Amino acid sequence: MQATCGLQPTGQDSPGEPSIAVNPGNPRELVAAWIQDRGAGELGNVVTVSHDGGATWTESVLTGLTTCTGGSNAVAGDPWVSIGGDGAIYLSSLTRRAGDLVQTATGAIVVNVSRDSGKSWERPVQLESRPLSSVVVDKDAILADPLHPGMAYAVWVEYPVHGETEPYIDLIYTSRTTDGGRSWSKPAAIYSNGDEAQENQLFALADGTLLDVFVEGARLPGQEHPPALPVTIQVMRSKDQGLTWSRPIRAAQFTYTNAVDPGTGAQLRFFGQDITATAAGQSAYVAWFEAHPDGRSFISVAGSSDGGVTWSGGHTVVSERAEAFMPTLAVAGDGTVACLWYD
Repeated sequence: MQATCGLQPTGQDSPGEPSIAVNPGNPRELVAAWIQDRGAGELGNVVTVSHDGGATWTESVLTGLTTCTGGSNAVAGDPWVSIGGDGAIYLSSLTRRAGDLVQTATGAIVVNVSRDSGKSWERPVQLESRPLSSVVVDKDAILADPLHPGMAYAVWVEYPVHGETEPYIDLIYTSRTTDGGRSWSKPAAIYSNGDEAQENQLFALADGTLLDVFVEGARLPGQEHPPALPVTIQVMRSKDQGLTWSRPIRAAQFTYTNAVDPGTGAQLRFFGQDITATAAGQSAYVAWFEAHPDGRSFISVAGSSDGGVTWSGGHTVVSERAEAFMPTLAVAGDGTVACLWYD
């Protein structure tokens, strides 16, 4: 799918940051989203839907998301898609609205909803909007409640800006809807520890408990060959459909590293903050990677069988000299846990 409203910068029209969801009431219905055509005149986040288990797909553009698709945002990214038990599809995005001056540019979290299995999409509803001169909004995720029709939850982080220094201390914010995404609650800060917490991911357990899984450290640098920093994977629980959240529970601790090309030593755009998680029944699992300077790389998994209250020690599932990074987890109907990774 190519944008028609502007020329794309060379090498910037490839898709990225994919997200996929399965309809809990119909496993043959799949929805995927990604960023298309980054740069001037970008389409932003687009979606594709399959009604036959992935054999065929129909692509569509999210109307009103960027200026290229009839909206007011210059760019859109960080797509996250989720399908509720009632079949409603929610897609959250991080947007940037360009201003005449840096001081007037804004970042926002918005959500598009489809109520007809992805055939059409409502215009985005804004959950949060902050001036980039004072707050950087980042890394959204969304969960459509599989047990309560019309309910969904969004999570993201906000970095207060102080002068010219790149911010690294953030707060985790949430918002929820009880009317199918037509309106959303006022954003509420649920956690800040004077450090950096990122990659929030939301899950619903069989008893309705919600989990927010994230990685936390003194800072999570994006520089080449970052120092070996201790970081933790934390889990917060909500027993009241996102109204209140528990204090974080430590699921795992590991060393923050980044992936590199084993042939050239050049940094790849994959960092220790790229954790993954999944849940099924009352069980939850997290995975992470470590790529050490001496060439050793590891992928490890930790699990909980009591709804995220207690966690097993991390089990190394991959250990090799080649670069192993970016794990993804899934749980089969019989409880088998699978781990996919880049190598």
